[in-house]
Amino acid sequence: MIKIQMNFIYIVVTENLSNADKLNSSEAVLSPDNTATPEESIDVEDELSASLNSIDLSDEREEFFQPIEKHSHSLFEHVHNVFNCNEKMTVSNRLPYTPPHKKGTYVAIVPSTCVKYASQAYNICRLSPWSSATKKPHYEKICLIENSNGGYKVVQQHKPGAKFLGTIYFATHPKNSNVKKWVYSGNLSKEEQPPAGTFIVIVYENKEDYELPPLPDKIRMQSFIAAELRPLVMSQSGKEAAAAHNSKGHLMSNDLSYKISDKQIGWLADRTDGRRTPYKQGRPAGENFDEFQKQVLAGTFIRASAKGVLAGKKYERYFMGTDSAFALFENELSSKAELKRLKIQVDQFDSLDTAARYNAYATLQKSSEYAKVAQTGILSLDQTYNVSKDLLLTPVLFTSKNFLSYDDQNVERPAVFVVGYMLSLGRANDDFLWLANCLSKQINSKGKSAKGVISDWDYALDSFGTALFITELTTPLGCNVHARKIFASKCANDKSPMIDLFGFIDETDRKHVGIFDIIPYESAKLKLDECLQKASWQSSPDLIKWGKSDVKFKRYYDKINLKARVYTGYCFKEPQTNTQEGQHNLLKNLIKDHTPLHILCPLLEKYQKNQIESFGKSLVNDFPVKLRDRSQYLGPVKWAITSDKHKIEAAHGIGIKHLDQLPQFAMISPTFPQSFMPNTSEETRRQLVDEAKTYDVMKQPSNEKVYIAMKGDDHQKVDIFTKEVKCGCSVIKKGRKFCVHILAVHLSFPQLKIFDIIESFLEAELYNDRRKRESGKFDGTKLSHPRRTGNPDSKNKRKEIYEMVDFTQTTPESSTLKLAATRKRKNHELIEYPNAELQSSSRILAVPCGSSKKKVVQVVTIDDEAVMFLKTLQPL
Repeated sequence: MIKIQMNFIYIVVTENLSNADKLNSSEAVLSPDNTATPEESIDVEDELSASLNSIDLSDEREEFFQPIEKHSHSLFEHVHNVFNCNEKMTVSNRLPYTPPHKKGTYVAIVPSTCVKYASQAYNICRLSPWSSATKKPHYEKICLIENSNGGYKVVQQHKPGAKFLGTIYFATHPKNSNVKKWVYSGNLSKEEQPPAGTFIVIVYENKEDYELPPLPDKIRMQSFIAAELRPLVMSQSGKEAAAAHNSKGHLMSNDLSYKISDKQIGWLADRTDGRRTPYKQGRPAGENFDEFQKQVLAGTFIRASAKGVLAGKKYERYFMGTDSAFALFENELSSKAELKRLKIQVDQFDSLDTAARYNAYATLQKSSEYAKVAQTGILSLDQTYNVSKDLLLTPVLFTSKNFLSYDDQNVERPAVFVVGYMLSLGRANDDFLWLANCLSKQINSKGKSAKGVISDWDYALDSFGTALFITELTTPLGCNVHARKIFASKCANDKSPMIDLFGFIDETDRKHVGIFDIIPYESAKLKLDECLQKASWQSSPDLIKWGKSDVKFKRYYDKINLKARVYTGYCFKEPQTNTQEGQHNLLKNLIKDHTPLHILCPLLEKYQKNQIESFGKSLVNDFPVKLRDRSQYLGPVKWAITSDKHKIEAAHGIGIKHLDQLPQFAMISPTFPQSFMPNTSEETRRQLVDEAKTYDVMKQPSNEKVYIAMKGDDHQKVDIFTKEVKCGCSVIKKGRKFCVHILAVHLSFPQLKIFDIIESFLEAELYNDRRKRESGKFDGTKLSHPRRTGNPDSKNKRKEIYEMVDFTQTTPESSTLKLAATRKRKNHELIEYPNAELQSSSRILAVPCGSSKKKVVQVVTIDDEAVMFLKTLQPL
């Protein structure tokens, strides 16, 4: 597929004019200075050819070739543009694929920058191959030697003193001897690259008319492409090598040489000696249902699931996403006030006449404020296959207005990130309604809205429009590439209706408007009704059927009309879903086909987190993501000397939140892993950390593996085992594995590595065991186990708290600490500490004479054992 480029600023207004009328009318044209100028007469067949060439390569027009009287080696002068001879010729911007098939001699000239090697001009052709066992192409040397009169003489070899050197490729087609081909280039041999600043001259000589062969299903792989692929296939599978190769932009480029299939790369891999793949080949890993259900139950990435039967059809859905991605999306949404201002600005042009309106659009497109938000704030979604064995993956993407990334040519463009994913068994309306509902629950979109939402033309995807952040200010868009393919299939007999619908760009880069460019809708509908009466339309029944349906026409018009493109920042460019296709390629490069769900979901989570991390690191570095607002950029030096608090504030200021979930930001995260307490926000976890810091923690004297966490009347025993951590509080008894007391012990004794113990336990725990633990008899939500409603005084308290005693009034020499209590204590209840230990405590807590601070001891009994806490009272 050839990538369609729609970069233009010239608009030819041809509303209410037939194709024949265009030739005889003076049309309003936007010139570079935005003034209307008369248009010269243009050949209609050339316009048709130029427009459809980028859509369908089956077009048989010789748009690149110019007829000449006869072939001569003097054409080599055009390779080096001797005496500026190319100024009198048409120079094309890419290699021609379809050769001329009429009788005569034809020449095409292209810059050497269009190819990497001259062999592309030899072999990339609709008539390929040009070689057989009996007929081989010939390669000859050629040069230009200067004459005494200042001219040049052509010599078919390289002579000393020659000023211009090059190579000739000559071939007679092996299946049609009436067709001959010459290619002149500036390289000295067929293996070399053409020199910069030179041109490639392609000549066809047809002795008679002939019929072009059908388009091939695949393009022959060139030797230089095979050389690029061999290092990739040496350590990867053919599919992984194809993904790595296509990720460089080859798949979406205009270079037909790179349009090779995964199967071709697989064949190359099979024929490459010495390959060693880094993984075991064979059947993919089996599904681990228990492990996947643990991930669903955890709820840290898989946020919602639904499975059942509806109207006799099975459905299975999983919604996934990280809090950091949701927070960034919420921050990137445009305010409704901002979108209303843009709508008012664009709508005011409706009152202008046609030429003035297009002039106004062109002026708006050039404004700096419009350029800042162009093609940003756009949601896009599309499904991809084979990632999971049974489920389809739908990533939801969003183009940022605050961040920039770089394309393959290192050109800045709005950065794209994944908001969330859906795995579903099908692609019905209900699936995308469910996705919209799940994502809406994660986003606080009050007063905000997406600017646009783009997808291919699948009707089911329209159901996503029910999301709360898709409002009346959100403009729906459709992919123009998909639309052109759809209409090309509807008018298979005659392609001229494509011009009526989409317009075309002539050789001077002027855009002639089509039906979808006409504003308002009523005028476009009148133009459509007029076109339905044309013979070219009448020959396509499917197109007639579509045109007579007002609902279908309005759906396409609403999504690709010019005004919708102006709203969303595309203006005179055509919206495409190539961003989605690029993300699909990246995912396929990361994830193998038919990956089990318990492996797939962590990979998707890692991919999404890596994206958000790259956005966050834009505070420090400009690559691979760059901040649009340079005032927010800190740089490595400022970042290094900034406090953790200010680092967090800076990250939050650009929409990067929930830093504790991002591995690369773990060092500045003041919280604990979300998996310990699912469905909690970063703010909640930070508050729990702050609360845990207020607890006093000490070892239990009789057991080194037991720690006591105490705050006021709340004091709990925390047992540290090799494989598990337990606490006696109600939170743990209800089936959880983490509480404020365990966190307090971790903060006081980080060397215990409590987090590692909990993580290992959760990873090893089976799904059924976790479900039983979290819904056991202590679960207050179970109907069979209601919460206690009796008198609180009747509860059996296992812990007793005794009153405070002024520690400064105790006798240091005494080896026994007598406690003032409300009852007489038994001898075995008295706690004896060695003098050295008590004196050590006294020294640590000693205060200067006259200080108003007092040291107190609090004694509690836990499991029939009294424990003493030393505290310092602050003066009132």
